[in-house]
Amino acid sequence: MIGWGGPVAATVESLKEFKVEGGGKSYNAASGLFTANDGSYALPVIEIHPVNSDDREVMWLDERGKAGLFTEAGAVRPEVCRLLDSGASVAGVDLFGQGEFQADGQPLARPAARKIPARRPPSRSVITPPCSPSESTTFVRC
Repeated sequence: MIGWGGPVAATVESLKEFKVEGGGKSYNAASGLFTANDGSYALPVIEIHPVNSDDREVMWLDERGKAGLFTEAGAVRPEVCRLLDSGASVAGVDLFGQGEFQADGQPLARPAARKIPARRPPSRSVITPPCSPSESTTFVRC
C-alpha cells in the first residue's frame, strides 16, 4: 500500500459481546473498533467464536463487509457456520466503502461504465530540407 509504514500497535475499542444464531446453534460474538494506537487507521470488526475453538482464525472478506457474515434474515451464513463448527473463529471487517463507512450501510455503487474516446494517431509531416545540392534528408515530426 502506498505510504504504509508497516504494522503498528492497535487496540480494540467499544468492545460489545453478544450472541448470534445460525444453523440451529448459538455462537458468542464480539464487535468493536480495531484502532491503531498512532491513529493511522480504525476498522470496525466482528468476530464470531465457535463452541469448541481450535485456535484457528478465518478472516471473512465480503463486498458487504461485516454484514457478509450474515444472511438477509440476520442469521449466520451456512458457510460461516461450517467454519465455526470445524473449530475456527471467523472475523469480518468493514473496509473503506463498506458497512459503517457508508451512511446507509450499503456497499458503494459501481460507477456506470463510460466510453473512453479512442486516441487518434499523431499527425505526421515529412519535411525534406536540402542538406547539400546533391542530397536531401527526411525528417519526421510526430
